[in-house]
Amino acid sequence: VTLNTDFAYGSGSITVNASGSLVGDVATRALAVAGSGTFTNNSTTTLGNFYFGGATMPNNGTFNINDNFAIDLTGSVTNNGDMFITDTAFINTNGTMINVGMFDYNVIANAGTFTNTSAVMGNDILNSGTFNNNGGFGVQATGFYSAGTFNNSAKMTLSTDLWNSETATNNNHIVITNDFWNGDTLAGTATFTNNGTISVGHDLNNSQTMNGSGDYCIANASNNAGSVTGTLDICDLTGTDFDVNVGTVAGTVTNCSGGACAL
Repeated sequence: VTLNTDFAYGSGSITVNASGSLVGDVATRALAVAGSGTFTNNSTTTLGNFYFGGATMPNNGTFNINDNFAIDLTGSVTNNGDMFITDTAFINTNGTMINVGMFDYNVIANAGTFTNTSAVMGNDILNSGTFNNNGGFGVQATGFYSAGTFNNSAKMTLSTDLWNSETATNNNHIVITNDFWNGDTLAGTATFTNNGTISVGHDLNNSQTMNGSGDYCIANASNNAGSVTGTLDICDLTGTDFDVNVGTVAGTVTNCSGGACAL
């Protein structure tokens, strides 16, 4: 089926069966689903813009979006196949995105709940909701900027920075090519709990709370103006401990006690 007009529905359903396809006639063609409407893709769907504020949407095939993808209201999308989003994936406040397949994007702007158990690959991730990286291949992104809740239980690789200004927990391995920053510019509280390993290719800066039982390996400068507690091991390759410390570091925190510091 070729969609040759922008289309919306608020009830009922559209299903693309395994032997079919739904393709927009131009690169900007839009489809919107709201209310109790559902959409199921079992083959190939290619659209310019896709808005989903309906009930449920399983993707079991290949879903190509040439521009923007939005989950709104209480919409719930489960990707069991492959999703390719050329521009931005918006997950609004009460929206839910569950990725069990391949999720390829340019930008993720998440204010709802995003849960990955397979593979997420793209550029920047902007999180003000809840972002869970729970398993599979993990997340490979340019930068990760979180002003919400971040839970990491699988590998994450970032080619630039990780910034946290709210609540983050790491139970696996995070590779940060550039800088790690933990703080809150709005004078609130930022807490980063690391029970795994974090490799920082450039600088680490903390102005709030770092705790946990994991390891940090830092290539360049490390600066602490906040609180560092727990049984963390801080290994700074330029001098083993913090280069600049105007905050507090608990006596249970060690420096390079784990041996080799792996970046």
